Amino acid sequence: MKKYRMVALAGVLLSTTILGANASIIEAATKSKEIRVKNELKRAPAIQAQATSTSVDSTTGTGMVSKQKFSDLKNDQILKISPIFQEDVDNSREGYAALLQDRLGIVDNKGNSLAMTIEQRDKQTNFATKVSYADGKETKTINLEYNYFKPELSTERSEPMNYKGDSLPSNFMDAITSGKNLNNASTNVPKLSHNRTDLNGHKDDVETEITHMSSNIDTKGGEIEFTPTDVTYGVKGDSLIRHVKIFQEPDWNQLADRTLQLNDKEGLSKPVTITDSNGNRYSVTMNSDAVNIAEPGQYKVTYKATGIDDSGTPVIDEGSHVVGNNIVYTKRDQAITVSGDKTQVNYNLIIKDKKTGNIIDTQSGQAADGSTVTIDTSKLPSGYTLSDAQKTFKVDGKNPSKTIEISKSVNYNVKYLDKDTNQQVGKNVTGVGNEGSSIVLQAPSGYDFADTSDMILTLDSQTPQKTIYLVKKAVSSIPVERLNYTIQYKDFSTNEVIDKSTSQGNLGDYISAEAPSGYTLADLSSYGFLLNKNNMIFTSYVTKANTSYSISYIDEATNKEVGTQTGKGADGENLDLKVPTGYALVNADDAIYQINSSNRNVKISVKKVADSDDLGLVSTYPDGGSVQVYDNNGKAVNIELGQASNWVTDQLKTINGIEYYRVATDKYIRADKAYKYVPFSNVAMTSKETPVYDSKGKVNTEKVLAKNTPWYTDRIAKINGIKMYRVATNMWVKASEVHLKY
Repeated sequence: MKKYRMVALAGVLLSTTILGANASIIEAATKSKEIRVKNELKRAPAIQAQATSTSVDSTTGTGMVSKQKFSDLKNDQILKISPIFQEDVDNSREGYAALLQDRLGIVDNKGNSLAMTIEQRDKQTNFATKVSYADGKETKTINLEYNYFKPELSTERSEPMNYKGDSLPSNFMDAITSGKNLNNASTNVPKLSHNRTDLNGHKDDVETEITHMSSNIDTKGGEIEFTPTDVTYGVKGDSLIRHVKIFQEPDWNQLADRTLQLNDKEGLSKPVTITDSNGNRYSVTMNSDAVNIAEPGQYKVTYKATGIDDSGTPVIDEGSHVVGNNIVYTKRDQAITVSGDKTQVNYNLIIKDKKTGNIIDTQSGQAADGSTVTIDTSKLPSGYTLSDAQKTFKVDGKNPSKTIEISKSVNYNVKYLDKDTNQQVGKNVTGVGNEGSSIVLQAPSGYDFADTSDMILTLDSQTPQKTIYLVKKAVSSIPVERLNYTIQYKDFSTNEVIDKSTSQGNLGDYISAEAPSGYTLADLSSYGFLLNKNNMIFTSYVTKANTSYSISYIDEATNKEVGTQTGKGADGENLDLKVPTGYALVNADDAIYQINSSNRNVKISVKKVADSDDLGLVSTYPDGGSVQVYDNNGKAVNIELGQASNWVTDQLKTINGIEYYRVATDKYIRADKAYKYVPFSNVAMTSKETPVYDSKGKVNTEKVLAKNTPWYTDRIAKINGIKMYRVATNMWVKASEVHLKY
């Protein structure tokens, strides 16, 4: 039969991009009021390299040296700064002492620089370790300590390094340790340092040593710990851990007595997973054409086992001379049975990584048709967990193979470093989330992200630890003073000034406009402005709120009026409807009414409903495609709802363990295909760069809303338990991160 599409009108406030905005406002908002964030992670060394030429503890993060008053210093106080290397002196017109004096920035109470005397130097580096300043008759000595950069290590080999146990190369130990090449140019553990030459001409020198290696690493695999030390400056860096895996021949006994259910074509075609004595995993396939899945009996097959990592991806043999060669073992003449027993079902559970689609585990067994089986979670690869709903499944003789998708858990650890000083800022940010999900980070107080894209962290099990560089917020040298401003209100139709207001504010304040009595603000650009100069004049366009309206609520069953709503407002203004008690809208898109001077008397259909907590409005997801409709038994009918369509619901019903919203008589949609919302007309104001989320609560990694900008909102919803306002078709902000204008 032909499947008919049920189409509902889109929300009355929606444009393709921003709610309630005309074309010019959309362009202005998308080009100037949204900050596009690149979803890329810059390598920390590149950021550090920039820091070495300008880094000092006393910078503001803008390249300007912040001054320290002599009167605020204590005698024999310790100041920590980044060193001035010989290269800095060579690239400057000033000498070392002048550069150091400028970097320390000690001034008197009038802001004048004070002369500095170097009292003591380090014999090894010739860097100053003690300086003195005099202001009048008082002299103070300052002790200097240097923030040297830690040396870093990287690897030029895969992580982990995987080897086939029965064919280790002769140079295995040299390959995993770098052997005699560990500290020369041929090393496979390259080192990096941002320290440079001291004032005695000693060039920066980093040496690496192996500080730990697992025993029996050539048969069982294990770890090697490399630790770098900057011997010139006596700074030890963070260790690099290299993991080595030895894939021994898999335990074929795990496939003994393997049985497939009659006609289980999926079980026949899908690989299964087994392990070796070291716990390494294999994906095993067979020559399935040797098995007649439609005929009970025993068959002989050849198994091919390919080594895989925890995410189900085939691994490469580091010891092979063939580029891209996988680790493979085979086993011939293995028995497999096809069972026609209908009382006991031979089930197959196939578990896939949600991100990669790879099979990470399979489990099989025998159970009665219709019985419930509990999954053995101890067999899952490290980092994977099942939800409570996924821990059991119902055995089905007609479909004995079942596939579920799960995400890998990532224990993330974020460390903040000051870009200028290379010193840690605040505590590490830690937590657990699913791989591929995004976390919105907040910079510690007094700091901004050096790279705005670091505001959003996308979790990756391969890189659970991340270092993020910050810059201190610039401290304005402009005296704080009150600035005058004037708001003139112009009639949008006549361009005549109908009112003015004057007041004062601080530099950078967002000033909100308030429409004069009898008027409403005409458009988004009229809601306010950023105060950036004295005697600023801002024009706010307004529209007369003199259009009367009359709304009659008509019972669709009796065609009688059951309530009214009247008043005055501006032509084009949006109103929240007040539906009579005991009734609900027939059409969800009537929830917000737009005043129309050409049609002041409006009839809106309503229907009588029982008082229920389930009564409300639902909208199908804007990016989820068409939504199937079901009857009250959970059987699909020949109707679909369009995506981003809005519907009245009066019942949340569980059918066969699945929750559904009722959207019409004997018509239901799955609750996971739509969200519940409340109509709402207001303006949400940002006070900082504000992340946006989609209708399912996933953070948008490419956009944030700019600081101090107004955004129309037409809906409130609880998404993943968090109250949010909708500001575009598929863009939401957390209510806790904005404030409402009205």
